[in-house]
Amino acid sequence: MNLTATQVITRALRIAKVLGFDETPAAVTLNEGLLQLQLLLDRWKEDPYLHFPPDHQLPTFANLAATVVVPDGFAEPLVGSLAAMIASENGTTIDAQVARATKAGLDLRRIRLADLQVPRTGSDVVYAVGQCGGSSNVLLGP
Repeated sequence: MNLTATQVITRALRIAKVLGFDETPAAVTLNEGLLQLQLLLDRWKEDPYLHFPPDHQLPTFANLAATVVVPDGFAEPLVGSLAAMIASENGTTIDAQVARATKAGLDLRRIRLADLQVPRTGSDVVYAVGQCGGSSNVLLGP
């Protein structure tokens, strides 16, 4: 799906109940929204559990007007997450259904290390971690 930052931000402002459906955001509001959008995407780029196939990378919004390709099924989680950020800063809340849909969309892209099968490789550390039984977090231990 092709979107501009202005479209993402405007929709998020409406979901966050900061902007009415018949209102247009001011330039200063859009610029602040662009900063928040970029911060959100930067945070996600550092999240080791979010996975995107090579041909569907996280979008980068350099300005308000440029059209950016957003991976299939990711527009709603992106807008919903931005709306949640905006709502928390403005003392409002997003609809519970939007929150659930946002979480579900993000969960589809998350990889949990505990869910990965550890192959038998002999006496190396990876095998030893896999043998501790139960659910283990490779980073934190058993």
